[in-house]
Amino acid sequence: MNLDRYFTKLYHPRDYNCMHFTRDVIKDFTDTDIMEFVKSVMISDINRKIDKDLAVNAKKLKVETPENFCVAHMRQGILPPHVGVYINGKILHITHYGVQYVEPEAARIGYLDMRYYKCHQ
Repeated sequence: MNLDRYFTKLYHPRDYNCMHFTRDVIKDFTDTDIMEFVKSVMISDINRKIDKDLAVNAKKLKVETPENFCVAHMRQGILPPHVGVYINGKILHITHYGVQYVEPEAARIGYLDMRYYKCHQ
């Protein structure tokens, strides 16, 4: 599996951030558009508690053991969350530093927890 094409992507806080990047990677490999789900998990924890439908939907998609092309959702309390894609035991994600393909423990630095969601068939 060649991931080289993703390392040329450039981060932009509004126009191309972790949400767009995660959507593109999963769509390329699974032909599933997950943008609505990704938008929903990008809501801060304070707003998420208000939306019961979102919580029910996320529970259905949550997996304890990730598999390729699961969304890796990193949370840090009331600050904005971060997402990436689980591929072959690592997380492919984009930040203002650029694209990284790192162990989950490294991607999770600075976040309270990481959850995985299977959004494709």
